[in-house]
Amino acid sequence: MQRQTFPCSAAPSLNIDSLPGDLQLAAWDREELSAKTSGDTLILNQNGDNWSLSCDDDLILYLPRQAQVNLKSVSGDADIRALNGPLTIENIGGDFQGRSLGNIVIQNLSGDFQGRSLGSLTIQNIGGDFDLRQASGNCILQRTSGDVSIKQLQGNASLGQIGGDLYVNQLTGSLAALAAGDAVLFLAPQEDEINIQAQGDILLRLPLDASITLHLRAADPEDVRVNFPNANLLPGENGDWLLSLGGGAALATLSSQGDLLVTSQDEDWQSFAEFGPGGWEEPGIPPIPPIPPIPPIPPIPPIPPIPPIPFDMGDKISRRVEEASRRAESAMRRAEEKLRASEQRARMGIFAGGSKPVVGFNPRPAQPASEPVSDQERLTILQMLQEKKITLQQADALLAALEGK
Repeated sequence: MQRQTFPCSAAPSLNIDSLPGDLQLAAWDREELSAKTSGDTLILNQNGDNWSLSCDDDLILYLPRQAQVNLKSVSGDADIRALNGPLTIENIGGDFQGRSLGNIVIQNLSGDFQGRSLGSLTIQNIGGDFDLRQASGNCILQRTSGDVSIKQLQGNASLGQIGGDLYVNQLTGSLAALAAGDAVLFLAPQEDEINIQAQGDILLRLPLDASITLHLRAADPEDVRVNFPNANLLPGENGDWLLSLGGGAALATLSSQGDLLVTSQDEDWQSFAEFGPGGWEEPGIPPIPPIPPIPPIPPIPPIPPIPPIPFDMGDKISRRVEEASRRAESAMRRAEEKLRASEQRARMGIFAGGSKPVVGFNPRPAQPASEPVSDQERLTILQMLQEKKITLQQADALLAALEGK
């Protein structure tokens, strides 16, 4: 896992050539660019306000709201939030989710599109369904393989070829589409143009005060029905029906291969529209995982102070050294005396075990048994050996002398 964070301007430009995984992007109010990938490679390069990014796995990205983002390829899904600057994407291999975005341009989207609170939108090809809620700009689609669902669009909608059904609710502007399935429309046109062709059925619901002129056509003229008070169908050219409501300010052309119904009743529209995607319910979009803050480096604990040396410590050490020296000198004298006594007995021919004296010498009375060596004497000899005041041979001789050997 790799993570990088850099300061940047309030409106940087970011380019991403190829993203091999999923993209999760959110804008914030900081003048910082923060990126995290679950892979091993994350490279960010800067040239003034222009940035380039590359990584080898999924990417979580945070950047300023006014940033401009250009992506060439996203292999997985793309989830983008709160970006006010322009967004351009060439290819998305998975689905797209967007919320609170500015203007969007997408060339190819392999999966589904789901958008909430967007600006203008232009998409060339969509491999799945298209679902848009609350947009304040024009919506231009060239080709959609699945269904198209639009609710609360303040702008014109040019929807191109639709491979499935079309659902439109509360559109302010013109509308044009060619649907392979049904078309369910809830419109209140002012001075707009509506042109809908459907291979299935068409249902158009208008308010009672609508001002519109409609040209209605079905495969069978008897399949055209109007459920509107004080409305009269008039025959038009080429088998069309003509219907004028109010002052006829708006213009609509509807062509259906199935049934065609124009109504002012909510029940008629809702019973048809409930088969649309999600029944116009607002699906929830999971939040983008946050980039966790960098944990602070824990402070190095202070080194505890060295306790002060007692003022009488020097005197105590001196006294202990003197005592040890006196004990060592006493042990040395005792060992030397026993060693001289042992040598003298050897010269006089006195042997251990009660052996007879050598001729020519007068025996001497036996010496009293020597005192055993104390632990303090042994410790003193070992201390002298450790301090290299005597050698190992001298230490053995001293111990043997003290033991009376």
